[in-house]
Amino acid sequence: MGRRGRLSFISERLCFFTTSVVNHAGVFTEDRFCDILIENIKHHRKHRQFKTYGHVIVPSHFHWIVEVDPKLASSLMW
Repeated sequence: MGRRGRLSFISERLCFFTTSVVNHAGVFTEDRFCDILIENIKHHRKHRQFKTYGHVIVPSHFHWIVEVDPKLASSLMW
């Protein structure tokens, strides 16, 4: 999964992340891969102090909506 778009949150508060699996492979049809993704979301939410509004996992991609604290934004470079 590649990074496209913004890698800095300095001027943003609400962010919408979306990404797809290479060749749109349906990897998220298996619970174990969904669990890995959810643990990754939890990790970033905790360590980057995001507020999660929601996420959607579909077979070949996912979406994630977060709010970033502007006071922490400069330290959230990816």
